[in-house]
Amino acid sequence: MSTETTYEFSPSNLTENTELERILIQQNKGVPSLKSFAMAIDVKPQRLYAVAKTPQAGLVYDAKSYNWGALERFFARRLLPEGPATLEELVDLAWEYHEEAALTNKRRGGKAPSNAKLPRFTGSKGKEVPVRKFKIFDQACPDDTPGLNAHPVLRQVLLLTKDTNVYAIVYQTKEYTLLRAVTPEGEFQDEAVKLISNQALNSKGYGPNILTPSTVAQKYDSQVGGGDSNED
Repeated sequence: MSTETTYEFSPSNLTENTELERILIQQNKGVPSLKSFAMAIDVKPQRLYAVAKTPQAGLVYDAKSYNWGALERFFARRLLPEGPATLEELVDLAWEYHEEAALTNKRRGGKAPSNAKLPRFTGSKGKEVPVRKFKIFDQACPDDTPGLNAHPVLRQVLLLTKDTNVYAIVYQTKEYTLLRAVTPEGEFQDEAVKLISNQALNSKGYGPNILTPSTVAQKYDSQVGGGDSNED
């Protein structure tokens, strides 16, 4: 049983004092867990919990309330052109992580472990390796897979956080995926290849909810003037 406390708020518990709260109210879905937000910006959950619990001047401390202003400022400093580039994109990405964790917990009979993990298998080096999180991450995904056809020409591409490139899968094993950057016309951008593990792909890959023609176009727009990144 999880010992981690996460609070879920309905829109009625939010104010409109910050842009972040206004986005959550407009979506009318509640609030993703802080752990999901932490995964979306690649920081340790404990760090985000500390930010959320920052005392607010003039207010009595409430253990079940978040300091939304402090959270918004923390998030804003970590938005990148490569994505998530806006608070809206950040919230959408947090929901993906939140919903995936909920599905994983459901598959395990509703028992929520303290660190929800994807199913794993023993890899070629004898270590435990996670499966790929979304069908869109698999080269042999079926035609009805969410996230397909986001590219103007190609059937399937992948996007990674903190990386301006748009990638096509050129080869894949059970543990690794080989990527090459592609142009808007569907041609290979250069001769460079990028090898990424399942764990890194699960952490950095855009899920089907935000792998859209719009986010692909944003990646290409961010390449203008340079700034391509191939860092894992």
